[in-house]
Order: sequence, then C-alpha cells, then structure tokens
Amino acid sequence: MRRFLTLFLVLLILVACGDANDYTPAHARFVYEEETEELIFFNLYFEIANQPLAQHEPAAGALLGIKGGNMGADHAITARSVCLCEPFPLLWVVENIADSAAPLITIIPCLRGDIVEFARQIGIFNMPAFVQFAPLKANNTLSPSAHIAAFRHAAAIFAIYAPHVVMVWGFDAKNITTASHFWPGAEYVGWINMTMYNEVNPDGTFEDGMPSMEVFHNMFEDKAPMMLSVAVSHYCVASNRHFPVQAAEKISKIYAMAATLPRLRAMIYHNHGAYGMAASPILRDTYADIAANPHFIGSIEPIPVDSYATILRSTGHRAVSRGHGFYIPLAAVSINGAPQTMINGELYHNAYHVISYLDADFFINMQAMSLVLQLSSQ
Repeated sequence: MRRFLTLFLVLLILVACGDANDYTPAHARFVYEEETEELIFFNLYFEIANQPLAQHEPAAGALLGIKGGNMGADHAITARSVCLCEPFPLLWVVENIADSAAPLITIIPCLRGDIVEFARQIGIFNMPAFVQFAPLKANNTLSPSAHIAAFRHAAAIFAIYAPHVVMVWGFDAKNITTASHFWPGAEYVGWINMTMYNEVNPDGTFEDGMPSMEVFHNMFEDKAPMMLSVAVSHYCVASNRHFPVQAAEKISKIYAMAATLPRLRAMIYHNHGAYGMAASPILRDTYADIAANPHFIGSIEPIPVDSYATILRSTGHRAVSRGHGFYIPLAAVSINGAPQTMINGELYHNAYHVISYLDADFFINMQAMSLVLQLSSQ
C-alpha cells in the first residue's frame, strides 16, 4: 500500500509540474529497504522542455575532462588551478588548442594578483574556455554576500576582456546543503561545477556519494549546465593499503550515475596523487572503458571564426615556446602571405619546428590547420 500511495503521489506531481511549469518528466528512482520494503530514498528528475543549450553545452552526452595527465584518451576539457599571483599558463593553453580541448582554469585569488591582466591574456585566444573563479572550499569562511560580490566582480571583468570565456561557479560537495545561499545569479554564471573527492576507508569501502550527485543535479538543473569534478582515492594512509579494485568499482559507479543525470554535461577526473590512475592497470582499463563510452565526448566544438585566431604575439612568449615546444600537425605554412613547404632548406613538420627558425608573430587557423607567420620588422 505504501508503494502504491507513493506512486500515486508521484503521478500527481508529474501532472502538476507538466501543466504549470512546462516540464517533462525524465525518470524517477526509488530505493527500498530490502527487509521491510520501506521507501528510504526517492528522487525524481525533470527535463525542462525546449530549454536552449548554454555555451559549449552538448545536445546529448557529457564532455569528458581531466586534470593531470590524459590517460591516453581524448578529452574535451583539461583542467588546472592557477593562483592569480602566478604567470598566466600560456604554454598549457596552447597545448589545449593543439589537442582541440577547452581549458578549465580554476583561479585562486591573490592579493597581489591582477585579474584584469589574466582576463586580457586568455581573451586573446578565440577558443572554447572555462574559468572557475574562487570555488567554495569545504572549509569556506566567506559570507554569502562577500562570495557573491567577488564572483560578480570577476564575471564582469571577463565579460569585458574575454567575452567568449564561460564563467563557472563551483563548490565542494561538502557544501551541498548551503551552496544555494552563495548562488551569484544566472546572469553571471555559465556553468556550475561541484568537486567531489571520495576517500577510501581503511577496510576498502567508500562513503556513498551518489545522493550528493543527485541532490546537486536536482538543485541546479534549471539554472545552468553542470559539471562534476571527481576524484577517487585508491590508497588509505591510516591502513597503509592500496585498494585499486575497489577504487575502480567506485569510479565506474560514479560515471554510470553521471550518465543518468540529464543536465550533468561534463565530467572531470582529478588524476593526481592517491587519486591518480596511471600506476594501476585496473584503473587505467576502467578509465579506458569510460572514455570509450559514447555518452562521454572527447572533443569540443571550436568557436566559428572567419579570421585567424591569434595564439602568441610577443617575442618573450615565443622564446618560452621554443624552450618547451608544442606540436601541431599542419597542412600549410605561409610567411608574409607566401605559401611555404621548406624553412631554411629543411622540410617543416610542425609549428614548433617552424618557429624554431623564425622570429615572427604567428597565427594558427584551427579550421584549416595552417600556420601563418608575419616576419618581425625589427
């Protein structure tokens, strides 16, 4: 009888929501206690009818992302954290361009940092990019008003100097119950990100983070597309034991759950330290299976442009690029408007090779995969 009454109530909810708010039901999930058949958990998902896609939001599936090593898979997003006091990560951004991936930069505020200059730097790249400004940490001490004011100020600066950059508002999963108090407003936020670290217990078990994923989805699905930054530990310090099998199972469950949440449009794995997967064959295989799932998308659509996208412009930047190198297969090279196949008598094979010989401003046409150089007049 309890189950029948619950289902009847759900039907009433579906009808009411559908008529009043133009929502369409997606699916419902029921969890019952096995012995008593008591309903202990219930979740209902809605998809908003005819909702326009946000910037870089895929029509179906979720963008696959990673922070720290690519695990041999293609990724639509690569992530890193940068303090405003640090130099702009120019080479890393260029590497993202070469890999057809969108950078997700988490900005850590700094008293001596210059957010305007940071926005100017990323603003010269006409490419998909995400910036997450000062996400709420688990030990957050800011008041809601202070956090909202800081985020809105940052969003206004990026709107001026880097209007193509998507602002991401983020918080730690431990703040899930209070996060809504810190919401800056839909006009300032492009995407929403929750970071969820899963620590293994001394016996190899994990806390169940699935309810947090569902609560996150249901709280914000009508506000913006969502991404989940996730990490799963395979090493327990307390017991000094490794649990790669249990970690692999946990990762699989998280990504399987993610595929059921309609507005969760990106998954970013934090692949470092005790959460890293490279050293364990079973973890590597698990991630390879995830990357092979067609639900998870390994590339991102470029921003349509008619002109060349400026990549680097100053001599100082070029010197740094020569020291580290980046590799972009090219179909054509032109210098001062003249097509080239040889540089200083040697056949070029990538952008780094060309720039090693010439002191020149250079541009990359990402659609034609061609390199255009303008020789310095100095």
